[in-house]
Amino acid sequence: MMLDKEGVIKIIDFGLSDIGHSQSGRCGTLSYMAPELFNSKQYTKSVDIYSVGIIAYNILTLGKHPF
Repeated sequence: MMLDKEGVIKIIDFGLSDIGHSQSGRCGTLSYMAPELFNSKQYTKSVDIYSVGIIAYNILTLGKHPF
């Protein structure tokens, strides 16, 4: 998670980063992806909230994943 200039928290994943190329389709770390993305549903804010929940769980349990 990063904080931008306006103070907004952004979820980032540098695992698939590449300079100068656009990314299409699903991408990201599978263990942090919301179920909606696997069912090809629309990407909404709830997907980000799900990821924040997984990250918070991971931090609070000292590195354990919920699934």
